[in-house]
Amino acid sequence: MAYHELEPGDEEFLEECPVCGEGYMVPTMGNWYQCSNCGVEAEENDYGVLLFDSSVDLS
Repeated sequence: MAYHELEPGDEEFLEECPVCGEGYMVPTMGNWYQCSNCGVEAEENDYGVLLFDSSVDLS
């Protein structure tokens, strides 16, 4: 089940989700992003890097 409906062309400027590899990290509120496919959330730091919770397996 998709959490966000992507518009055509959104993939060009959104980062691919490193957790599921099937969705894209969509900006939600403030510095927070959520995957359009699996729903995992991450916060963007001052350098534009997405920081995931330590419980998220990125391997």
